[in-house]
This record gives sequence, C-alpha cells and structure tokens, in this order.
Amino acid sequence: FRPTLHYRHFINYSADWQERLQQWREKLTLARLLKHPQLKNLFCIDPFAPKFITDNFTSHVKLVPLADPVKEINSSQQSDPLKEDLKIAADRQVLLLFGALTGRKGVPQVLSAISLLPSEVCQKISLVMIGEGDRSAIEAQAEAIRQAKPVQIVGHYQFVPEADVANYFQLAN
Repeated sequence: FRPTLHYRHFINYSADWQERLQQWREKLTLARLLKHPQLKNLFCIDPFAPKFITDNFTSHVKLVPLADPVKEINSSQQSDPLKEDLKIAADRQVLLLFGALTGRKGVPQVLSAISLLPSEVCQKISLVMIGEGDRSAIEAQAEAIRQAKPVQIVGHYQFVPEADVANYFQLAN
C-alpha cells in the first residue's frame, strides 16, 4: 500500500484535483479498512505513511513500513560493454534513474537540478534514465539541458528484461 493522503503535509506540495480526489478516496477507504476486525497488519511502501496514519486514524491495526525488495547484484558482471552500447565516456560518473520514469520518481526535478550544476561538474557525469515513461516530455527537458550544459543524458524509454536489470545497476556509480 502506498498512500498519498499525507502528501499535503509536505512542504511545497500542491495537488491537482485528480490527486485530491485520490487522497479523499484513500482517506475514506482507509478509515473503513482500519476498522475491519480481521485486519492485523498493513504494510506501507512509503516510510512516512505509518506515522501519519497512526496519528490521524484510530485503529487496532499495526502499520509497518516496508522497503522495496532489492536483489543482490552479482558483482562479477561487466558494465563496460553496456557503457559502450550506451556511448558513455569512460571518464564519466554514471547516475542512474531506473524504473517507471514518472513525476513520482522525480525525473523533472533531477533534470532541473542537473541544469543548475556548474559546467565543470556536468562534464564529469552521465545521467542514464532507463524505463518506461513519457519520452517526449523527458527528452524535451533533457535536450534543453544538453544545449546549455556539457552533461551526457542517455535515455532508454522502454521495458528492460529482468535478465538485463543487474547490468544497469552495475553500470551506476
């Protein structure tokens, strides 16, 4: 469960009408769910959610933050061929954004932050974005940054097979 109803308490958070509607639905559903006598534990992906829910709802349910599972990566795999395939210069540090490339992942914010970096830092990094997302919006922002800064931004906007996932993580610094 990844609730969003507590997001309104975050600094500088502003919700559109769809997000407010979603938060209202979550509040209503959660209030009913937490009263169910058979529910004992509720696991939340968001680590801030359990405290918010405990502080704002009366319930017997134990709320437990649950991190996304991470599989151990075999360090013997080579990232050099992948670096060559993606045309990443050997002297650059690789920053990796992996998964659903959406606003929730912070893609626009990361790109904005990179645009604020000094050129000397930009020359040393390569941002690699791997996963499904709004390619046109991401690339428009990335291209504007490429024009202004000597940063390398590589995008691969499609599903990556499970067998290739470890290679991308091994690539990242």
